[in-house]
Amino acid sequence: MHLIKMIDHHRNFIGYREYPKYGMINRYFVYKQALLKEAEQLVQANVIHEKEDIYYLISHVNMAYQQLSE
Repeated sequence: MHLIKMIDHHRNFIGYREYPKYGMINRYFVYKQALLKEAEQLVQANVIHEKEDIYYLISHVNMAYQQLSE
């Protein structure tokens, strides 16, 4: 009886371990949408050619930041 109770308890709460990952993915999607919206403005201002170019810009900024922190 105790084992069945433990299994039921485990089944009830097993999904909670996925919540942090769900939250991160959800926030990442929101950040990506905001980033692409800003990138569209940069395209219109002829700063970058395509809105997806923003990913390369971010990559270079991250590399420069890493070099500065060394």
